[in-house]
Amino acid sequence: LGSRDRWYKAQPYMIALATCSGTVLLHNGQEWGQLEDLWEDDSNAPPANKRVQSRPLTWAQRDDGPGQKLTGLYSFLMGLRAAHPALRSANFYPNFYDSSWTRFSPDGYGIDESRQVAIYHRWSGGDLYMVVLNFSDSTQYADIPLPQNGTWTDLLNGNSTLNVQNYRLYNFPVSSNWGCILH
Repeated sequence: LGSRDRWYKAQPYMIALATCSGTVLLHNGQEWGQLEDLWEDDSNAPPANKRVQSRPLTWAQRDDGPGQKLTGLYSFLMGLRAAHPALRSANFYPNFYDSSWTRFSPDGYGIDESRQVAIYHRWSGGDLYMVVLNFSDSTQYADIPLPQNGTWTDLLNGNSTLNVQNYRLYNFPVSSNWGCILH
Protein backbone atom coordinates (compact mmCIF):
# COMPACT_ATOMS: atom_id res chain seq x y z
CA LEU A 1 0.00 0.00 0.00
CA GLY A 2 2.98 2.28 -0.33
CA SER A 3 5.19 2.34 2.70
CA ARG A 4 5.17 2.04 6.46
CA ASP A 5 4.38 5.74 6.90
CA ARG A 6 1.02 4.91 5.27
CA TRP A 7 0.36 1.92 7.57
CA TYR A 8 -3.23 3.09 8.23
CA LYS A 9 -4.20 2.29 4.62
CA ALA A 10 -3.86 -1.41 5.48
CA GLN A 11 -6.62 -1.24 8.14
CA PRO A 12 -9.69 -2.09 5.99
CA TYR A 13 -7.77 -4.99 4.42
CA MET A 14 -6.87 -6.23 7.90
CA ILE A 15 -10.54 -6.04 8.96
CA ALA A 16 -11.55 -7.96 5.82
CA LEU A 17 -8.94 -10.63 6.56
CA ALA A 18 -10.26 -11.01 10.12
CA THR A 19 -13.91 -11.25 9.03
CA CYS A 20 -13.70 -13.61 6.05
CA SER A 21 -14.03 -17.38 6.14
CA GLY A 22 -10.96 -19.53 5.89
CA THR A 23 -7.65 -19.57 7.66
CA VAL A 24 -5.92 -16.24 8.23
CA LEU A 25 -2.42 -16.29 6.77
CA LEU A 26 0.12 -13.55 7.39
CA HIS A 27 3.49 -13.40 5.71
CA ASN A 28 6.31 -13.15 8.26
CA GLY A 29 6.69 -9.52 9.24
CA GLN A 30 3.34 -8.47 7.78
CA GLU A 31 1.92 -8.06 11.28
CA TRP A 32 4.20 -5.05 11.79
CA GLY A 33 4.30 -3.86 8.19
CA GLN A 34 7.69 -5.08 7.04
CA LEU A 35 8.03 -3.95 3.44
CA GLU A 36 9.91 -5.93 0.82
CA ASP A 37 10.64 -4.52 -2.63
CA LEU A 38 10.08 -7.30 -5.16
CA TRP A 39 10.73 -6.82 -8.85
CA GLU A 40 8.10 -8.33 -11.12
CA ASP A 41 10.75 -9.37 -13.65
CA ASP A 42 14.07 -9.87 -11.89
CA SER A 43 15.98 -11.36 -14.84
CA ASN A 44 18.18 -8.22 -15.08
CA ALA A 45 18.01 -7.28 -11.41
CA PRO A 46 21.09 -6.97 -9.20
CA PRO A 47 21.51 -9.88 -6.77
CA ALA A 48 20.08 -7.87 -3.87
CA ASN A 49 16.77 -7.52 -5.77
CA LYS A 50 16.29 -11.10 -6.92
CA ARG A 51 12.91 -12.56 -5.91
CA VAL A 52 14.29 -15.78 -4.47
CA GLN A 53 16.58 -14.95 -1.58
CA SER A 54 16.68 -14.85 2.18
CA ARG A 55 14.67 -11.98 3.66
CA PRO A 56 15.31 -11.87 7.40
CA LEU A 57 12.73 -10.29 9.65
CA THR A 58 13.39 -6.71 10.66
CA TRP A 59 12.47 -7.17 14.32
CA ALA A 60 13.19 -3.52 15.24
CA GLN A 61 10.21 -2.47 13.08
CA ARG A 62 7.89 -4.38 15.42
CA ASP A 63 8.57 -1.90 18.20
CA ASP A 64 8.47 1.40 16.29
CA GLY A 65 5.31 3.50 15.84
CA PRO A 66 3.78 1.79 12.79
CA GLY A 67 4.87 -1.64 14.01
CA GLN A 68 3.17 -1.21 17.38
CA LYS A 69 -0.04 0.09 15.79
CA LEU A 70 -0.24 -2.71 13.21
CA THR A 71 0.68 -5.46 15.70
CA GLY A 72 -1.88 -4.12 18.18
CA LEU A 73 -4.62 -3.98 15.56
CA TYR A 74 -3.88 -7.48 14.27
CA SER A 75 -3.99 -8.76 17.85
CA PHE A 76 -7.32 -7.00 18.50
CA LEU A 77 -8.87 -8.27 15.24
CA MET A 78 -7.72 -11.85 15.79
CA GLY A 79 -9.19 -11.64 19.31
CA LEU A 80 -12.54 -10.58 17.80
CA ARG A 81 -12.32 -13.42 15.30
CA ALA A 82 -11.64 -15.93 18.08
CA ALA A 83 -14.46 -14.58 20.27
CA HIS A 84 -17.07 -14.48 17.49
CA PRO A 85 -17.22 -17.79 15.55
CA ALA A 86 -19.59 -16.33 12.92
CA LEU A 87 -16.73 -14.13 11.67
CA ARG A 88 -14.85 -17.24 10.60
CA SER A 89 -17.85 -19.34 9.50
CA ALA A 90 -18.58 -20.31 5.90
CA ASN A 91 -21.69 -18.08 5.92
CA PHE A 92 -21.01 -15.00 3.79
CA TYR A 93 -23.39 -12.75 1.85
CA PRO A 94 -23.25 -11.78 -0.94
CA ASN A 95 -21.79 -15.16 -1.79
CA PHE A 96 -21.64 -14.46 -5.53
CA TYR A 97 -19.70 -11.59 -7.09
CA ASP A 98 -19.79 -10.51 -10.70
CA SER A 99 -16.72 -8.37 -11.49
CA SER A 100 -18.88 -6.15 -13.76
CA TRP A 101 -20.79 -4.88 -10.72
CA THR A 102 -19.51 -1.48 -9.64
CA ARG A 103 -22.29 -0.41 -7.23
CA PHE A 104 -24.10 -2.01 -4.32
CA SER A 105 -26.75 -4.54 -5.18
CA PRO A 106 -30.40 -3.40 -4.91
CA ASP A 107 -30.49 -4.84 -1.38
CA GLY A 108 -27.43 -2.75 -0.38
CA TYR A 109 -24.63 -5.33 -0.32
CA GLY A 110 -21.38 -5.70 -2.24
CA ILE A 111 -18.95 -3.05 -3.42
CA ASP A 112 -19.38 0.57 -4.46
CA GLU A 113 -16.21 1.17 -6.47
CA SER A 114 -16.64 4.94 -6.82
CA ARG A 115 -16.86 5.42 -3.05
CA GLN A 116 -14.49 2.51 -2.26
CA VAL A 117 -16.88 0.95 0.25
CA ALA A 118 -17.74 -2.73 0.77
CA ILE A 119 -20.66 -4.16 2.77
CA TYR A 120 -21.17 -7.83 3.59
CA HIS A 121 -23.04 -10.00 6.06
CA ARG A 122 -21.65 -12.80 8.26
CA TRP A 123 -23.66 -15.11 10.51
CA SER A 124 -23.79 -18.38 12.37
CA GLY A 125 -27.22 -19.47 13.53
CA GLY A 126 -28.83 -16.39 15.09
CA ASP A 127 -25.47 -14.65 15.61
CA LEU A 128 -25.56 -11.85 13.01
CA TYR A 129 -22.84 -9.44 11.81
CA MET A 130 -22.62 -6.69 9.21
CA VAL A 131 -19.17 -5.62 8.05
CA VAL A 132 -18.65 -2.25 6.38
CA LEU A 133 -15.21 -1.31 5.01
CA ASN A 134 -14.06 2.08 3.76
CA PHE A 135 -10.94 1.84 1.57
CA SER A 136 -11.00 5.55 0.67
CA ASP A 137 -9.10 8.47 2.18
CA SER A 138 -12.27 10.27 3.29
CA THR A 139 -15.23 9.47 5.51
CA GLN A 140 -17.98 7.75 3.53
CA TYR A 141 -21.67 7.69 4.42
CA ALA A 142 -23.42 4.41 3.76
CA ASP A 143 -26.95 3.08 4.02
CA ILE A 144 -26.30 -0.22 5.76
CA PRO A 145 -28.86 -3.02 5.35
CA LEU A 146 -29.44 -5.06 8.49
CA PRO A 147 -31.26 -8.40 8.75
CA GLN A 148 -32.87 -7.48 12.07
CA ASN A 149 -34.23 -4.39 13.83
CA GLY A 150 -33.14 -3.54 17.36
CA THR A 151 -29.87 -2.78 19.10
CA TRP A 152 -26.62 -3.46 17.27
CA THR A 153 -23.12 -3.05 18.73
CA ASP A 154 -20.17 -1.73 16.71
CA LEU A 155 -17.31 -4.01 17.77
CA LEU A 156 -14.62 -1.87 16.10
CA ASN A 157 -15.58 1.53 17.43
CA GLY A 158 -15.74 1.35 21.19
CA ASN A 159 -18.69 -1.07 21.34
CA SER A 160 -21.05 1.82 20.67
CA THR A 161 -24.68 0.78 20.35
CA LEU A 162 -27.01 1.70 17.52
CA ASN A 163 -30.79 1.41 17.42
CA VAL A 164 -31.94 0.08 14.05
CA GLN A 165 -35.42 0.54 12.59
CA ASN A 166 -36.71 -0.35 9.13
CA TYR A 167 -33.83 -2.86 8.73
CA ARG A 168 -31.35 -0.15 7.77
CA LEU A 169 -28.90 2.40 9.16
CA TYR A 170 -29.18 5.47 6.97
CA ASN A 171 -26.28 7.76 6.09
CA PHE A 172 -23.97 6.01 8.58
CA PRO A 173 -20.46 7.55 8.71
CA VAL A 174 -17.55 5.15 8.17
CA SER A 175 -14.14 6.70 8.84
CA SER A 176 -11.47 6.74 6.14
CA ASN A 177 -9.34 3.60 5.80
CA TRP A 178 -11.41 1.93 8.50
CA GLY A 179 -14.71 0.15 8.97
CA CYS A 180 -17.25 -1.21 11.40
CA ILE A 181 -18.36 -4.65 12.49
CA LEU A 182 -21.97 -4.47 13.65
CA HIS A 183 -23.22 -7.30 15.89
